[in-house]
Amino acid sequence: MMTLASAGAHFSAKSLPQKPWEDPSFFKWRKREAHVPLRSHDTPEGALKYWHERRNVNYLNSDSALWNDDAVRSALESRRILLHFEAVDSAFLLGQGSRLPAEFEVTDFCHPCDSDKENVLAVQVMRWSDGSYLEDQDHWWLSGIHRDVLLVSKPQIFITDYFFKTTLDDNFRVADIEVEVEIVSQKQDRERVPTLSIEATLYDNYGPFDGLSSDLSAANVVNLKLKPASKPRHCLGFHGYVLGGKIENPKLWSSEHPNLYTLVVLLKDSNGKIIECESCQVGIRNVVLAHKQMLVNGCPVVIRGVNRHEHHPRVGKTNLEACMIKDLVLMRQNNINAVRNSHYPQHPRWYELCDIFGLYVIDEANIETHGFDESIHFKHPTLEPFCAGAMLDRVVGMVERDKNHACIIIWSLGNESSYGPNHSAMSGWVRGRDPTRPIHYEGGGSRTSSTDIVCPMYMRVWDILKIAKDPSENRPLILCEYSHAMGNSNGNIDAYWMAIDNTFGLQGGFIWDWVDQVIALSSSLVSERVGDSVFIRKNNAWQIKVNSILGTIDSWKSILDLLSNIQKHVNEIELMSKGILPCFWRAPTDNDKGGFYAKPYASRWREAFLDSISFYSSQFTLKELADHTVEISTIYYGVPGHLAKPDEGTISDDVLFRRRRPGSGEMASLQQLWGEWEIRLLLLSSLSLQVFLLFTGGLRKRNVATWLHFLLWIAYLLADSIAIYALGNLSQNQKFCPGVHDSPDMHLLVFWAPFLILHLININSSQNSNVK
Repeated sequence: MMTLASAGAHFSAKSLPQKPWEDPSFFKWRKREAHVPLRSHDTPEGALKYWHERRNVNYLNSDSALWNDDAVRSALESRRILLHFEAVDSAFLLGQGSRLPAEFEVTDFCHPCDSDKENVLAVQVMRWSDGSYLEDQDHWWLSGIHRDVLLVSKPQIFITDYFFKTTLDDNFRVADIEVEVEIVSQKQDRERVPTLSIEATLYDNYGPFDGLSSDLSAANVVNLKLKPASKPRHCLGFHGYVLGGKIENPKLWSSEHPNLYTLVVLLKDSNGKIIECESCQVGIRNVVLAHKQMLVNGCPVVIRGVNRHEHHPRVGKTNLEACMIKDLVLMRQNNINAVRNSHYPQHPRWYELCDIFGLYVIDEANIETHGFDESIHFKHPTLEPFCAGAMLDRVVGMVERDKNHACIIIWSLGNESSYGPNHSAMSGWVRGRDPTRPIHYEGGGSRTSSTDIVCPMYMRVWDILKIAKDPSENRPLILCEYSHAMGNSNGNIDAYWMAIDNTFGLQGGFIWDWVDQVIALSSSLVSERVGDSVFIRKNNAWQIKVNSILGTIDSWKSILDLLSNIQKHVNEIELMSKGILPCFWRAPTDNDKGGFYAKPYASRWREAFLDSISFYSSQFTLKELADHTVEISTIYYGVPGHLAKPDEGTISDDVLFRRRRPGSGEMASLQQLWGEWEIRLLLLSSLSLQVFLLFTGGLRKRNVATWLHFLLWIAYLLADSIAIYALGNLSQNQKFCPGVHDSPDMHLLVFWAPFLILHLININSSQNSNVK
């Protein structure tokens, strides 16, 4: 592996109390400024092939590439060597900032390629540092080198940074393209710089390309030309190059249509020979703020987002590409269109995938200091001038690394760090560097001058409505965190979205958070069946007893091993001693007393009989799976509490969770008191009475009293109405009337029609009898 030399020519090990690489000044002056990721392609064809392969995402890819020492040595000959750490937590002697790159030039400290000496890289990582006070996020604090460490080979003069910018006309038909390019050279090579030339080309990713044999002109969209240096458009001190061009009818990037182009930047010598080639994926899109709205390509967007930590249950903060892809697939399948990188810049590959999948991203600086909120002995870091540099460094590093990604529509200054003049400095720098994206910051009440978006967390529904209706507030409101979803939660989300969907100025939010952060402990599980019980044990840590008849967890014991001086004592702590059955639990909500619905939620809950459901088990299975996993499966069925437990053979969906028709009173609940046959018997009796009345009405004499006949007629009407209406409701649930749906009144009409005809016959018969 190509690594660091002992550097004996620069330091004398005998005169130092520590090894050379333990001296903090060893690399400090060689640390390079933040910039975009560098690729170092040989040719434009190589750049296009590289991105063609990167866009063809392998959903099962989790392998790592292997490199041998010979390949590294041959590539490094006569070139400059950059040592690139993508992220180290929390610090090492070469730098701080646990979620951003630290890059150093180590050319002078490497043994020559023809040397038989071995290069050794030694890195000492600190678990804690003074930078930890700025990185107090709520997550697992796992220290170490958790992203890639790279050796980057560059020519003597190379492209060190570039910034892709676009401006669209009012109709989004013409895009002005501008690319700022910076190069770096050593002192002895600076005389060559004026003889070099810079070129940039934009290629359509969806044009014809089948490898190195393709005609690049077919995919070429625009060749960017060098702009005159005299044009006073850029700030003083910028010593790079500016290239520009126009595209007509560009393919715009959005969440719905994530169209991407490949930008290739070339550095050539005086003979037109390629010295250096860099590239990246770019998108053309426009993000602006209007009155109470954020617009993407002129259209207001609704943010259906989540917060996402970098976390894996087995490898911690190390990123696996397959897991990133899985996250994005699940997000898109569940209508999630945005993600907030909580609360730090994430792996570079994550942004490439978000560009491809079309997810809007809030890129957030690695700053969180809420540990100082309750301190009375220290001034808050955001108020301290000596912390301004460290805070600004984190924001600058994030923007410079990620500025060319189309998916990033908002920059964030961090999370839960109060508010002070250091935030004003950070927001001012970001607005000056990249005025094309709004700024987000929740601290200080989410409505300070350092945020372009009102972005509260966990604000009540009525409060976000109050802000949205405030005529003095022109900014849109997007909840940076809401609907806390760790564990069994997400309550009241319907009230939030009823407000968002119906209120101008509310544009969605980001659920906290995407996935629970847990650490998987690898140890074997043992399951044993004893009678009607199943015991599951994990080493000597715990034991769970499951009732295979009821499908319930009967007990859960934690086993503690206490070592004494002589013998080992085992203490069992009973965590649970009663079986757990399913239940419906309703958390109190803002709608309990009315709110958005016609009826309070509590009364609707009771009308559906969800407050008195009895659960019974019908099937229990246990499977031992791979990866130390036991799967327990129990099928439960629920019956309203006022109904008896049905027989095992008669269980069906028709009798479970049946709710009475809202607004129909006790009449509509008759089918829950009587069975199907009882109702039909009542209907049959009603029919018999109707036939009897029909015949007796036609046979009776005029001198016979009619009051008894009238009472029988009333009794028939009552019995007939109760039976028909109850059976009509029953048929609605059990589908006795195919083709008649969604209306109990239609069911009633279907059952009433035959008897209505009998009524008419009876009335006519009675009238004829009276006439006679």
